[in-house]
Amino acid sequence: MKVSSGAMLILIMSFFLLAGCSKETRESKALYNDLMQNVDEINSLDSTAAIADKLSLYSQASHRIEILRTEYATTSKGEEIQSNPTLEGGITIEDILDQANEVKAEASTELTEYEVRFIELNTLPVSKARNSRLEGYGISLARQGDVDNAEAIIPHLVNTLSVAIVQLEVAKAYQQKGDYYSADEFYTAASDNLGRYNFNESICSTEECNNEETRARMVKTEMIQSRQRRYLN
Repeated sequence: MKVSSGAMLILIMSFFLLAGCSKETRESKALYNDLMQNVDEINSLDSTAAIADKLSLYSQASHRIEILRTEYATTSKGEEIQSNPTLEGGITIEDILDQANEVKAEASTELTEYEVRFIELNTLPVSKARNSRLEGYGISLARQGDVDNAEAIIPHLVNTLSVAIVQLEVAKAYQQKGDYYSADEFYTAASDNLGRYNFNESICSTEECNNEETRARMVKTEMIQSRQRRYLN
């Protein structure tokens, strides 16, 4: 049977629409299941648990609630937590969010500002968002001169360009401090990572994934200029 071009176009569009819906549905269900696991862990949480562990658990749950309420709001699971906010053990979505704020306030008195922020960012469930925001935090730390904590961010980055960007900022921070040996080490590491970056990594350096080549060119230019300034000193 011959199929008209119009009918074929409708079939192709329907296929992609269904595929998109299916992917979104699968992702929201996986996220919801992970949230339910968090809820089980919260319900059985030992009162003597370390504050870092409590913050990590509540941060995971809070992130998943936020994503289900926003990005997946129109899926069955997104609608479910809106219409039926009472979860296993009688705990509600708002209970979790309120308790998360209490845990964060407690953590702020026992942990460093860096530790609290790092735990919050490193528990983001979406890899590209986690990488992008950790990169941004690493840049901010380096520009404040906090090279130790900026360096500590680097092993948690999963994109080579992000690694090079934070390494470059750490190199510039060491240069400002007059530690030229460490600056050269990080300039070299950043240059090596820029050289091996091929734009085809599974996780982009940004959440939008739409300006990788432009970012890489800008970082390369900044690298050259910074190293020139280094040898003029």
